[in-house]
Amino acid sequence: MKLPFPDYLCVTPCSVKVFGGLSENTGAPITVLDWRGFCVYSEGGSSITAEDDRKIKLNAKAIFKGDIAPNIPTFADGEFTVFPGEPKERKMRIYNGHRPRNPDGTVHHTSLEMI
Repeated sequence: MKLPFPDYLCVTPCSVKVFGGLSENTGAPITVLDWRGFCVYSEGGSSITAEDDRKIKLNAKAIFKGDIAPNIPTFADGEFTVFPGEPKERKMRIYNGHRPRNPDGTVHHTSLEMI
C-alpha cells in the first residue's frame, strides 16, 4: 500500500547536487547526482548538536516526492539551490537526508535539511 503524497505542494523550483568524493586529477568534488525539479520548501531556524558537541543551525528543509536518488545510499555532502537562475536564487549546503518509506517498502518522499 502506498500513502498519498500532496503533489499540489511541490511548487518551488530547485536543484540538488550530491557529491561523492574528490577527483584524483583536480581535487574537485565529483557530482554523482544533478537533479532539477520542484519541491516543498520551507525556511526556518533550528539548532542541533553535532557529534563533537558543536551547534549546527539548520536553515531550511526540502521535501521531494519519491526517491530522487535511488542509486545513492546517503546524502552526506551536496548543494541545494532554491529558485535556480532567478534573482532570488539561494545556495545552501546539504546537512542531512531522509527517505521515509510506505508500508509496502517503497520510498514515500525524500527530505533534505540544509545549513
